[in-house]
Amino acid sequence: MTKEDNNFVDPLLPQALKICIENGVVSISLLQRKLSIGYPRAAQIVDQMEEKGYTSQVLPKQNGEQDVIQSKTTKKNDNFVDPLLPQALKICIDNGVASTTMIQRKLLIGYPRAARIIDQMEERGYISSTDGTKQRAVYISIEEYYSIFGDIYD
Repeated sequence: MTKEDNNFVDPLLPQALKICIENGVVSISLLQRKLSIGYPRAAQIVDQMEEKGYTSQVLPKQNGEQDVIQSKTTKKNDNFVDPLLPQALKICIDNGVASTTMIQRKLLIGYPRAARIIDQMEERGYISSTDGTKQRAVYISIEEYYSIFGDIYD
């Protein structure tokens, strides 16, 4: 099977998907930098992501980057739960407040992913809704956390 075959799947596709999910954006230049590959291969990987349905509508930006408008893992109607949600929630409980920037710093993730995690916490009733620039209150106790998630991060 060669790259010219319609069935060819770049072996870096899974790693590229992980990078895009972690950064909350599909970007050819991001893949070039993170995977140390050239433009043609990075562009081909982005095309494969779209063909396989991992990204839906992709719009070009003025600088040539591409943003994901909707992806399989972030649709509102999808039951996707970020695997970092339990760890992020524990951080919020330990600190007594929930904020996107705190999650970013503590988990070393990008803003889009941290914001999605905060949204998932709010949807589940673990934290308060947004109130301007105030940090969100944490509604779940450490005992409730352990009854739901167990002792997975200690």
